[in-house]
Amino acid sequence: MDIFWAKTPIDSEIPISWETIHSVYHHSIDVGFTAEFLIDSRFFSLQDILCRPYEEEDTGKKALCCLAALHDIGKITAIFQNKVQSLGQDLFSQGYPGPLMTNGHSSHGQDTAEFLDAFFGCLWPDCDPDIISAFAQIPAAHHGYYYAPGADDRIHDVWEQARMDHVKAICALWFPDEQIFPLPDNPEWITPQWTMLGAGLVSLADWIGSSLPFPVKAETDKAYRTIRMDQIRKTLIEVGLVHE
Repeated sequence: MDIFWAKTPIDSEIPISWETIHSVYHHSIDVGFTAEFLIDSRFFSLQDILCRPYEEEDTGKKALCCLAALHDIGKITAIFQNKVQSLGQDLFSQGYPGPLMTNGHSSHGQDTAEFLDAFFGCLWPDCDPDIISAFAQIPAAHHGYYYAPGADDRIHDVWEQARMDHVKAICALWFPDEQIFPLPDNPEWITPQWTMLGAGLVSLADWIGSSLPFPVKAETDKAYRTIRMDQIRKTLIEVGLVHE
């Protein structure tokens, strides 16, 4: 899961390499863990409002954590990975097709929205398209509102499969016994207000999650989570969002 990069070192003195970057997978779950901490701390009563689409509050919380963790799935594209050409070329040499456009530009927020809209559409074929759109927009909206076609590597199965593999691995952290992601029980609660509040949670979680130090050495996801949850708690206390 560490094959794609999401963050490069802030310190310009540190050379960019696969040993110094933060992977899409680990940055994604950082943000999911941050969302989990914020919900559990009852920050702005998020748990009371955002979990309502599900009968079980715990299921609603896990769904939101998954959505937060999926916020940067659009970074798994040829164009984004080639923003650091040494890393991009390394991936291309391993069989991942390069971008179709020379010097192409693609918004990973837009690509996230497009991919998740298709993903939830396939997962829930009989679901209201507006609900599917809401679940796609919550993770993507920390970059703005997107709905137009995005990544130019959509036709490449290898990139599509890489995104899907990441989605399954991320969702399995919160729903190990479910079929990837549960359908909401109470769709009447999925309103524009709910979507905006969910997007706000993801934006805050991404801000905090992006400030955590990396890389982190941990043998398992469980050990990684323990380390990160302590760092998240300290960061939230430091910025004044949570009290000891």
